[in-house]
Amino acid sequence: MLKCDSQLIYEINHPQKKHEFININIPAEFNNIGLMYSGGVESTLVLSLLVLYSQKIRPLNIIAYTVEKSDNYEYYSSKILNQDFYKNVKHITKIPNQRSDGVIKEGISIVLQKKEIDLLFTGVNKIPDEYIGPFGPTRITAEEVSGIP
Repeated sequence: MLKCDSQLIYEINHPQKKHEFININIPAEFNNIGLMYSGGVESTLVLSLLVLYSQKIRPLNIIAYTVEKSDNYEYYSSKILNQDFYKNVKHITKIPNQRSDGVIKEGISIVLQKKEIDLLFTGVNKIPDEYIGPFGPTRITAEEVSGIP
């Protein structure tokens, strides 16, 4: 971990891939930070980095939003957020998610309308990278959600 005045930079090492950096740099005017939280590895990593930022750089009000997708989301996200490390994270559950294919675009749009947050981390990724199955990909990228080509 590299600590700078206003940001945290983490280097991720993977034996078969190039080194990657995660840079958490939150503008000073943003204090209320939201995260679309599933309880999975990716969103828990981002949440952990936000908590570390709040502890090491400056305090943040962090809210983890969990969409209505399955009972597993509620179960695992609650189990993780009950750990002491996440004690200052507010957890809002049951964000409506109309699609049965797992895409959380609707949940993101609902959270983006909330006045209680200044910045939202979505962490949405596309896994797998290529089309499989007759119904297309089950997840979409953050760029697709935001309309960036």
